[in-house]
Amino acid sequence: MLYTDEIVPGNVLAPLTLRKCQGMYWTFFEFGPELLCREDLWFCISAKRSSMVTNVEGNMAKIVGELLKLFFPMTGHSLQPEAGGIQFTSGGGGVFRLFAVFDMMLQDGGAHRIIWMCKGDAGTKFCLLCKNALALDSTTCIDDEPMLRANVLHEHELDFATNADVRGTVARINGYKITDNKGTFKIREQALGITWGPYNLLSDPDLNSVVNPCDQFCHDWMHCLIASGLFQLVFHLLLEDLERAGLRNVYELFQNYVMMCNWQVGYHTNNLGRFFDSTRRTSNRKAGTFKCQASDALALYPVLSFFVLTMFLRTGHAVPACGAFITLCDLLDLFTSCARGVVTPLMMRRRVHLFLDAFVAAFGVQSMIPKCHWLLHFARHLERWGNLLACFVTERKHKMLKRYANDLDNTSHFERSLMAEVVCHQIQALDDPNTFSSAIGLVKPQKAPRKLADVLMAEFQVEYEFVATATTSRFSKFATCSKKDVVLFTKGESYVAGEISAHADIHCVAVSIVSEWALLEHAATTMSATWTIQQNPVYIATSDIIAACVWTRMSHNVVRTFLPTRVTIG
Repeated sequence: MLYTDEIVPGNVLAPLTLRKCQGMYWTFFEFGPELLCREDLWFCISAKRSSMVTNVEGNMAKIVGELLKLFFPMTGHSLQPEAGGIQFTSGGGGVFRLFAVFDMMLQDGGAHRIIWMCKGDAGTKFCLLCKNALALDSTTCIDDEPMLRANVLHEHELDFATNADVRGTVARINGYKITDNKGTFKIREQALGITWGPYNLLSDPDLNSVVNPCDQFCHDWMHCLIASGLFQLVFHLLLEDLERAGLRNVYELFQNYVMMCNWQVGYHTNNLGRFFDSTRRTSNRKAGTFKCQASDALALYPVLSFFVLTMFLRTGHAVPACGAFITLCDLLDLFTSCARGVVTPLMMRRRVHLFLDAFVAAFGVQSMIPKCHWLLHFARHLERWGNLLACFVTERKHKMLKRYANDLDNTSHFERSLMAEVVCHQIQALDDPNTFSSAIGLVKPQKAPRKLADVLMAEFQVEYEFVATATTSRFSKFATCSKKDVVLFTKGESYVAGEISAHADIHCVAVSIVSEWALLEHAATTMSATWTIQQNPVYIATSDIIAACVWTRMSHNVVRTFLPTRVTIG
């Protein structure tokens, strides 16, 4: 799998961003979803300053093409991983052969446009993978830029393109470049959805057997839904509808409720209520979207969904808009659960169609944007790859490049110096056995404090040297929880909530101390539960923890937890 993106070291708001660079990462799909969410298993093969990329004939597409030829040389070269494989010798003297093919290009919409030379959101034919998805004028404007809307709502209405179709379109645009005048050719590019350039991956004969766009093009659900995506758009439209329904203090209502909520330690959420300050209303209205980052949207949506369901939907305020937002949150539950293997393509199709129908019912087809159309492709992506990856991990990977790019003094050999540091960093990470480990247990264990150790030694009858502790522990291959987090854990045939007091390792067995709470009510319709707080510490196997929860205090000793998708799906 390949990924490319632009990285801005230093101050992204500086008038001169001379160290801005284009990065390219690669990895193996077979690492699996639990490892592909770790930055150390995405490997940087290129980092080149954007100012130099613009001087390359074909820009970033040409660089990607040349890098693909390093992976997959032409016939006659010695290293062909897709045909002859690459032979390795293991440390024990054994010999094995590794075969690989180019299977996926995971990117945001902007990077896809640059690499595949497609018009994307700016084209009348805005989707590279469809032959009949056309864009029409939309009433939606985001950041003062008019958007286009899709003309197709359901997957069965789409006419999917083949690799031959896309190659044929590129060949035609290359021919029209010679015969058309400038004005006619510009219209032709708009209509075909392809931007002509001096280099195109699909025009390179050396890559004919390697590049197959309809098999390798993969949308990123993070950018589709929560990174300047549909969540921000739909929630903004909901806020506007609620104000028109007479709730002039709707921002204040949401802020007060969000400020009451508590997130798990690992979310690093600092005052999520700030997104509902009075100044935000004007800013959001001017931008045409609710402004927040992807990680903030991921933290907020379960809480906002509950509040909309219980506060506005039941009281009859802006019912269609509330319904659209709830179905979007249901869809987010599905996407965040894909890595666990509990989501089927049929489930994805049904939820997508439910959301699109609810969106049109609430805001009209004129409010749709091309990211609504992206949703129609995710079920097919899931069928092909069995998992839906997101760019969270690659966006985090940028921090490593920025770390070294910020401090480089040798700018005459910037790329060489940067890649030298990056490669050394990657080799050191791969030398750490924990890089490939997803075992349940302590994260960064250390000797237990004597007071805690005495309690554990007495309980489990072990010596001090066999007791370790840590603030954070992994309870599944996908997730961790920390001290003071509120978690759900299994108890018999049901689950119980409680607050983590400590994590420990007793003779290589992961255990957790939890203050077990008493269940008052389980509300399935709102995916929440209420509990009575009790000082009832119990020892449990860390593997019995299901998930860490967002919670809010209802009274002195009663709290409500929002049930995570791990409980509601699979």
